[in-house]
Amino acid sequence: MATSDGESWVDVLPRATKACNETPKGPLHGDAPKEVRGDPEVKFMLLQDNARKFQHDEKLKDKRVGALQDSGAFRAPLPEATSKSKRSFQPTYGDVKELRGVRGSTVTAQDGTQIDVKRIKIVPADSTTATGRFGQNTAGPERKRQAAGANIVLLQELLEGRDTALSLTKASELLRERMRSEAENYDQVLRKAKAKLIDVIRLAPEIFELTVTQRSGGKDWYYVSLV
Repeated sequence: MATSDGESWVDVLPRATKACNETPKGPLHGDAPKEVRGDPEVKFMLLQDNARKFQHDEKLKDKRVGALQDSGAFRAPLPEATSKSKRSFQPTYGDVKELRGVRGSTVTAQDGTQIDVKRIKIVPADSTTATGRFGQNTAGPERKRQAAGANIVLLQELLEGRDTALSLTKASELLRERMRSEAENYDQVLRKAKAKLIDVIRLAPEIFELTVTQRSGGKDWYYVSLV
């Protein structure tokens, strides 16, 4: 593929790479990538950043492991729910599995199943009803859920691991950015579902919790978090 002046991407790539390496980046504390190696202060700050992220991840893992040990049971996602090519349905989970033990972040069930603790759905040991699937051919709200499935799945991914609720304004911004290159972008999915984001969230009360606060002027501000 050629540019407007006849150059190919092979011709442009070295210049683009050089420009990227020489452009200061926020995550690099104002340094350009080429400057990091020779800047001990930035290297130290990046190590601190990584340490904080690791501590955050460990805290979330320990919280999930504690909740799992208290409940004693979980559901693992069904194979079709983890396929990267299928983003238009709600993740679904299999039968209840009793917990045998946890080592690190790996959960082992009594039947020998092993899975990362981040992927499971923690449930009471006496739970019997599996989560419904988007693929069901039912009327009304279920059809809207199916049409809005891509937005629901990605919003669930965005909220996973967050300690605080996300405003609907920010959620819309992040979803729109993340889905920009999808076959159907964020706005197209909502048009297909004939719904706004807040309506989509209300269609999945078993996944999302919607809260509202009142700001000055009496305007309501909505926030979403995982149940």
